[in-house]
Amino acid sequence: MEEFQLYLMMQERIQPEDYSLIDAHKKIIDDRVAEADANPDNYVTYQEFKDTFKKKINVSAANSHTRPSKC
Repeated sequence: MEEFQLYLMMQERIQPEDYSLIDAHKKIIDDRVAEADANPDNYVTYQEFKDTFKKKINVSAANSHTRPSKC
């Protein structure tokens, strides 16, 4: 846990202007956003993903007779 806290502290120090994308990476992102916009039924929201993941974890834990640890 301490490593994660250190990571979070370091992330707070990084400013948005410290990041830059090359044009090729920007194009990849733009293409993926366009694909998602054109075919929204092919994708799930983050909330849908989390809900499905939690259900799978709970089913797995129930089958193994152990409880999942809380994050």
